[in-house]
Amino acid sequence: MPRIPGPLSKGNIFRRIDKYMSNPRQHFIDDLKNASEIAALGESRGILEGSDQLAHASREALGDEGDPIAWFPKEPHKAEIIIQGYVKATELALQSDPAKPVVTYWVNGLKHFEIMVGESEKQVTVFLLTPEPPPAKLNTRPHVDDDLWLISSDERLAAIQEDYIPEERPKAEPVADGVSCMRIRSPS
Repeated sequence: MPRIPGPLSKGNIFRRIDKYMSNPRQHFIDDLKNASEIAALGESRGILEGSDQLAHASREALGDEGDPIAWFPKEPHKAEIIIQGYVKATELALQSDPAKPVVTYWVNGLKHFEIMVGESEKQVTVFLLTPEPPPAKLNTRPHVDDDLWLISSDERLAAIQEDYIPEERPKAEPVADGVSCMRIRSPS
């Protein structure tokens, strides 16, 4: 069964978070701190659209033990980790005038569910760090090219390409002997 494409991705929900966080405001912190449910907050802000995305966020990504579709059921405090990660990112972004945009990337295949926030001169970056999710049928959906390129061994990129249906498979271009570059594709 296919898996999430590559160890780093953006995806539709994170693209919407980036758009929402492109001009952060103080009320974002207040909204986060007062949220009774993070998925509902995402829906109210237009980040999660429709019942499928709401179920994906609340049950798959944030679900706990006992929910058969939860991706990380043994990882505690997922919603609070996300809330506090974006609070910190927004606080850092607001220290600049004008406020820096906040950009998010998802890194999977790690041991724990965590957020790391990094600041540069031009932006604040949120890294959602998670274990690898279970196999899914995500790679059979239409995809979009992310602004992410993976440079790795030809064997590693060929293995990732096999997870896509042929018409959605990203192209890998050789850049050195045994090494290629491939643009990451995420479900739209």
